[in-house]
Amino acid sequence: GIRRKGEPLLDLFVTGEAHHVLKTSLMRRQGFRDLALQVKTQEGGQECWWSVTGKPIFESGRFRGFRGVATDITQSKEIEDRIAYMAHYDGLTGLPNRITMQEHLEKAARLAIHPKTNRALVWLDLDNFKWVNDTLGHPAGDELLRQVSGRLTGICEDEDVVSRISGDEFALIIERPDQEKLESFLDDLVERLSEPYDIWGSTANCSASIGVRLFDTFTQDVRVLLKHADLALYQAKKLGKGNWCMFSDELDERARARQQIETDLHRALDNDELRVFFQPVVDAVTMEVTGFETLLRWEHPKRGLVYPGEFIEHAEDIGLITRIGDWVIRAAMSEARRLPDHIGISVNISPLQIHSQSLMPTIMQAIAANNIAPNRLELEITESVLMSDSEFTLQRLHQIKSIGVRIALDDFGTGFSSLSYLRSFPFDKIKIDKSFVSDLESRADNRAIAVATLELARSLGMTCTAEGVETGFQSDFLRENGCDNLQGFFISRAQPLDKLTHLIELKEFPDADAEPAPRPKLRVVEPDEAPARAAKVS
Repeated sequence: GIRRKGEPLLDLFVTGEAHHVLKTSLMRRQGFRDLALQVKTQEGGQECWWSVTGKPIFESGRFRGFRGVATDITQSKEIEDRIAYMAHYDGLTGLPNRITMQEHLEKAARLAIHPKTNRALVWLDLDNFKWVNDTLGHPAGDELLRQVSGRLTGICEDEDVVSRISGDEFALIIERPDQEKLESFLDDLVERLSEPYDIWGSTANCSASIGVRLFDTFTQDVRVLLKHADLALYQAKKLGKGNWCMFSDELDERARARQQIETDLHRALDNDELRVFFQPVVDAVTMEVTGFETLLRWEHPKRGLVYPGEFIEHAEDIGLITRIGDWVIRAAMSEARRLPDHIGISVNISPLQIHSQSLMPTIMQAIAANNIAPNRLELEITESVLMSDSEFTLQRLHQIKSIGVRIALDDFGTGFSSLSYLRSFPFDKIKIDKSFVSDLESRADNRAIAVATLELARSLGMTCTAEGVETGFQSDFLRENGCDNLQGFFISRAQPLDKLTHLIELKEFPDADAEPAPRPKLRVVEPDEAPARAAKVS
């Protein structure tokens, strides 16, 4: 706009920090340099910025005024603001980003909390985002993130901080008057985010798992708050999709214990701390031993004997599960040569092992090194193995079966698709899960399921083993209804092989000079490459 000669310099600019510096410099008759000032414009006019530099003029000791220069920096200021915006806000959703959230978090951690207020850090992660990206494409994934941000800002109050951290992770800083209202908000948040999304005519279901860390007067370290929120999120995911979990000291203690276990696990293989135990499988009619299931134990130097449920999940997390699984196969085959030639050995195989390049070489080398007939080895897989890339898995199972190794479907009846998997692959055996065996005395539906499973196995030409047999009633019922094999505490607990000599006679190892038995003939099948998957070893 037009400026009148003699108009006070301060009146040209919008008040702000730089305006205050200019005003102070003029009052003190001090020089100023490169002050970025927003110029006043008519309402609705284009924003304008000047860079102003000036110095006081004195003649004969008398102050005469200021001499200076002003430069239009509107264009460079727009670029600077855009860069600053991009550094602090997410370009896709427009929400504050990780850097800005960190700044808000540091302020919130230092800010005093009213006794009747609940201030919380809410960390959330979308449960099925990868599925949306893979199925509908990355543009659809971006649209989903925009809709999620819209739902978050819609359900939150104006004072709440809503940010996108990275990928499909979001974080909130919220305050509610009491615990009840906080929990009610979290319930509403889970419900709102679980509602279906309309992505350009396609429906996407994408719930969220949420971890919550309450602020307190003792914790001002932002790193601790973030760590605790992440632990709560991890626990929420373990509970299942679409849940929220509040951090507690118990979660922290569990995390420390998990970290210690993971550290110890790295040493366990190198220090020869893993052990194989064997649980007998008997003929249901004669009660004679027909085989053994291999079960893993960890002989911890301080904690004693540790069961798989306490460490297998950690082995999955740190990438040791395939190495451990391969070790179990080798150890089981090494022990199998001490057994009579008609006794079989079963080993549990995890999803990750099925997709491992090392599985086929490990099986063949272990069989050959111990002169074991391939049909004595039985690999037990669960439905979860088949659910991960089923086409590749079935191909791999056919490779294993082609060298003579037997395949059993473990925990039959516990999944949703057990029958479809029986049609897709010629299993040698199905194993009735112990959850159906345990209540045979008291529940008619369990008895019906057991009988139906036995009839199904017979019709498909498969043998059937019942797991978890603990009573004479269970043993008699299963035998009378045609079960082939029994396994459980009623026969024996899992023990090292040397402690099972009352059930089976073990061979003595041959002398080193003795001529070895001829090795079984194996047809080499090259394993295919495949991505790693989550794993489980019993």
